[in-house]
Amino acid sequence: LEAMAKSCPVVSSDRSSMPEILGSAAVYFDPENRRDMLEKIVRVISDDGLRKKLIAKGRKQARLYDWWESALKTLNIYKKVLYKNDRK
Repeated sequence: LEAMAKSCPVVSSDRSSMPEILGSAAVYFDPENRRDMLEKIVRVISDDGLRKKLIAKGRKQARLYDWWESALKTLNIYKKVLYKNDRK
């Protein structure tokens, strides 16, 4: 997300939560396949249209997430867990 917010095109692993977070604003590769990773990186570097599209989509995707909001939600979860454990 930080790269997207800074107008960098993103090439990412297709594992874990990356596709969920990055959406269609990234090009994905299989992390167990070096050739796939290299091909995707070269594609983004060499295709001006794709790169510009990823940059625009990335800026939009990054705006969907707010650091402060995430921090507050995380804090509230911690408080709930700690409060629940204090009551036992």
